[in-house]
Amino acid sequence: MFVQVPLELSRDCFVELLDYAEESLNVTQMVVCIERANQSLNGLVKSFSFMGFSPVPPGGLGIKCCGDDPVPIAKSMPYFMLSYDFDS
Repeated sequence: MFVQVPLELSRDCFVELLDYAEESLNVTQMVVCIERANQSLNGLVKSFSFMGFSPVPPGGLGIKCCGDDPVPIAKSMPYFMLSYDFDS
């Protein structure tokens, strides 16, 4: 599941989304996308890292979206991406 982080993010609402995604939608991996231009980027990355999210390497996500190939990620993308595996 891909989630674009809004400029105003409530930690409580995001935790509820994580719970709902895991329990009701049976999601196995979540990727959050934060605009690189966001002035709070460093703080958000630290917060998500504290919650167990890991930065997505430029080479790809390692998940399959629409076929057998992993989703490619380019350094030039306007988003910084972090992923979380629910099965970990």
